Amino acid sequence: MFKTVEPSVLEGLAQYESALVQNAGILVRGHIPANQDYSGPELKCMTPEKETTVGYAITLTAMPNTPHPKSLDHIVLYDAVAYTEVPTIVVFQDVEGHPGRGAIFGDEMAFRLNAIGCRGAVIGGSVRDVPGIAKAGLGLWGYSRVPGHGDSSYLSIGEPVSVAGLRIEQGDILVCDADGITRVPTESASEVLEKCGHVREKEAATFSYMSDSEFTLDKYKAWKKLRQNPE
Repeated sequence: MFKTVEPSVLEGLAQYESALVQNAGILVRGHIPANQDYSGPELKCMTPEKETTVGYAITLTAMPNTPHPKSLDHIVLYDAVAYTEVPTIVVFQDVEGHPGRGAIFGDEMAFRLNAIGCRGAVIGGSVRDVPGIAKAGLGLWGYSRVPGHGDSSYLSIGEPVSVAGLRIEQGDILVCDADGITRVPTESASEVLEKCGHVREKEAATFSYMSDSEFTLDKYKAWKKLRQNPE
């Protein structure tokens, strides 16, 4: 079992966008390499109507078109989700020689996983049955869509994976929405959540100031002066 935080922390993070959470993370620990922070552009949100999804990562590597003599029983995925008893997001990395040719994730998996506490799926490869996955209630992020797969294999569970240029370890908190994914380490999650409130307040003040119907060049100059000499 991995380290967890108070449920209220996850609930709080779910009130914010992934981009805002990334900004809050910068206030906590400064800028860090992108591969430790947020996903790249190849990862697409396939259920954009769904609000921010937050959960702990369950990580797997898979080969959707290749049988492997050391393949794990696929039940390990469901056990890992069911017995954590916390909101989870399954994260798959396709490790085929030609990744993406077969679908790693589909709607039957989505219905099973949703029933036992999974909130989303992040797929470093292809998916299928997207309308059914949305109907199941899961958030979905992936590279592409194909209609089929072969004799699939699960090669590992619980090991670090790389999806869209982001390194994800089992137990990482993932904040996922239409922009992609921001990774939040559990040890800093409470502090990041606190900073989220500060970021939102600052952004709201900027939005209000800049959208004033009577905005003038003098107000722009005043804003620029304040920006250059913050109190």
